[in-house]
Amino acid sequence: MPDGDKPNKDSKARVEYCFTTPFDTTVERIYWTDDDEPPSLLEQARTAIGQIDITAPTINVSPSERTLVNLDTWFWVTGTQREATGSSAFGLVAIATLRSMRIDPGDGTGSFTCPWTATKQDAERDCYHEYRKASLRGSASVGGRPAYAVTVSTVYDLRFEVDGTPIPLIPGVPTTLEGPTGRTAVRVDEVQTTVKRVG
Repeated sequence: MPDGDKPNKDSKARVEYCFTTPFDTTVERIYWTDDDEPPSLLEQARTAIGQIDITAPTINVSPSERTLVNLDTWFWVTGTQREATGSSAFGLVAIATLRSMRIDPGDGTGSFTCPWTATKQDAERDCYHEYRKASLRGSASVGGRPAYAVTVSTVYDLRFEVDGTPIPLIPGVPTTLEGPTGRTAVRVDEVQTTVKRVG
């Protein structure tokens, strides 16, 4: 029986097992409950995912003040967790691990995906975009000048554990989680080149 007195006269004792192999009968937990049936793994997983708290990323851009047409512009994020967890009342833990970033540069070319990029040095190699036209009709502004509205969302891989023991894929549970969206503005200018004829 569970430790302690029965909390209510109708409380029932429950025994929870975790089968890591077909022949494993290790008791994970013995507890009192007032529910007729414990929640399913699917319900526990959904609860655990709902407890994950992910902060919106801060978007970093280089060049920082303005960028130019046909020049590589680098993107990376800071201020968000590399890993975040949430758990159900029954001990199932959902673990979200940052995998990639989805970036919409705001110029109408559509979004693109980069691996998780947290430094300028990594962005030079892994996460950049070449703007093909100036932001004269951009929906945002930088320094009072039109700019493109840039959004970045983070994508996390999901896995589950109970007391450190991995739980196989739970049918009906997503394998990825999209974090909140970060926003910034990028001003893009076009530099006109004047060719002077000599002679």
